[in-house]
Amino acid sequence: MTEVSRPRGGSAEGFPARCAPDNATIAASTDRRGPPLADAMSFPRRLPALLALIVLGAHAVRAGLPPALAVILTVALIAMLVAARPGLLTAVAAALGAGAILWVRVLWVTVNDRLAEGRPWTRLAAILGAVTVFTVAAAWLIRPSKASSAPPDA
Repeated sequence: MTEVSRPRGGSAEGFPARCAPDNATIAASTDRRGPPLADAMSFPRRLPALLALIVLGAHAVRAGLPPALAVILTVALIAMLVAARPGLLTAVAAALGAGAILWVRVLWVTVNDRLAEGRPWTRLAAILGAVTVFTVAAAWLIRPSKASSAPPDA
């Protein structure tokens, strides 16, 4: 770390000497290390995505995907969510977006099946519609911000 030299009677930024920050303050404000999204991406913002991924994994097993493959894919997406890097979060958000499209398809098919059989369908539509909205909201909450994906200043 370099020393900041101040001219007599004021600081390098043109402030009076009594208003200029000391070297410790400058060092504390410029020395930021750690994961880029560690503070911005807190656990409450990731929790809906975690739940949506688990529900999508359970649906994959019910839809006929081998359980081992569904578990591997779900755990991989959860690991990407926990890593909280902008590129990985974009991939998880894309997977959740694809999951939302899947929920719309499931909604369409099952409502049509129920209509053809003359069975009630409104509760089914409300539940699957809520699951779809929840999945979209989870993807929106974890999207990386433009500030976090920008390269740090040198």
